[in-house]
Amino acid sequence: MNPTISVVIPVLNEAHHLSELLPLLGQQEHQPLEVLVADGNSLDGSPEVARRFGAMVIAGGRPAAGRTAGALAAQGEWVCFLDADTRLPNRQFLRQALSEVEKRRLVGTVADNRAYYRPGDYGWDRWWIRGWDRFLLASLNSGQRAWLWAGFPVGQAVFMMVRRDVFLEVGGFDASAEPYEDSELLLRLHRRIPPSPGQHSSVGVLAPSLYVLVSTRRWDVKGRWWFPICLGVRGSLLRWLLQRELPIANYWRLNETQGYREVYFSQSEPGSGKGRRSR
Repeated sequence: MNPTISVVIPVLNEAHHLSELLPLLGQQEHQPLEVLVADGNSLDGSPEVARRFGAMVIAGGRPAAGRTAGALAAQGEWVCFLDADTRLPNRQFLRQALSEVEKRRLVGTVADNRAYYRPGDYGWDRWWIRGWDRFLLASLNSGQRAWLWAGFPVGQAVFMMVRRDVFLEVGGFDASAEPYEDSELLLRLHRRIPPSPGQHSSVGVLAPSLYVLVSTRRWDVKGRWWFPICLGVRGSLLRWLLQRELPIANYWRLNETQGYREVYFSQSEPGSGKGRRSR
């Protein structure tokens, strides 16, 4: 019998992204048992969009609180955490991801990231920016694997899948660790849940062919030169050296102020070039 999976999406003012992501989830070969949208008091109609596409709306908050609330309400054997601006690359993704974690006997996993762009994004028609973004994301992907083998797993909950019983056993995300609550959870799982025989860790990174598509909108606003580099160094190397969390700029505030320069699509796939620009 195939394992069941619940999808949890924390949101704040993400109506347009939900209107793109939720139909893609409905097209997956392995259908989620449920989709839970943890809303942090959005002002743009995000809850109404979620309900229109059949998702359950629950009270959320900041990302760690919203994700944990979603997992507590979930009924699936696995919980898949997604950001609203994450995209799954094909209809087989959830089925293949579940197959791999069960084959490798993992309790949690993240995936490699690749960028997608909309018309109007800084990287849409600038090849040098796209090249730099590819370099940054390739470095991030390599870093996830390197730190895992060093016994200090890091990763991002733009996509993260965790076995629900284990997630509840360790107490969910630690809100005090934001914005590294995702890496902190992986590290806690790694240290508290013994690996299966023959495995290096109880958590892992999916095969490189199983990647997710991520938006570069944070880099468009916060900068794509020093911001992602400093974020990576603070979130991995310095945390490993100092053994404590390090404060950084609060980029969740961009959602609170609706500070993103968004370009929305009506019925098109990310990167297709079809759609309309909106503010």
